[in-house]
Amino acid sequence: MKRVSITLLCLMATSILLVTGCRDDEETPDPIVGTWQKSKVEKSTNGGAWTTTTLACELDDTEEYSTNGQWTLYSGPNQCNAGTGVVSGTWRLAANRTKIVYTYDGVPGEYESTVDHLSGSELVIIHAVGDVANTQYKTTYVKQ
Repeated sequence: MKRVSITLLCLMATSILLVTGCRDDEETPDPIVGTWQKSKVEKSTNGGAWTTTTLACELDDTEEYSTNGQWTLYSGPNQCNAGTGVVSGTWRLAANRTKIVYTYDGVPGEYESTVDHLSGSELVIIHAVGDVANTQYKTTYVKQ
């Protein structure tokens, strides 16, 4: 009888730990969720070295990644090109969290960027332009 109750107690304790552990995982947001401010833009052509190309008008740009998969780019008050200053769509992580796949409202298709680095405070994304010079841009963001 004593052995059965100890076994039952151990099973109950393990069950509680498993349920509590799972609940914590569900409440922890993905590190990409939140608001990110652009801090640096770099360019590489034909696999060459990265050169900084950051324009002052880009440094007030922010991107918001929501838990529901919505994504919004705000160009900020100092816009490089006149317009609405807002681009929206969706995002999702793919390829074992090494890619971000975007859609843009009103634009067909999906567009992929490579996650070069992602932490709780910094996000670095690389995307190809798709030209014959193999131009790529590396954008660094800091979490707000």
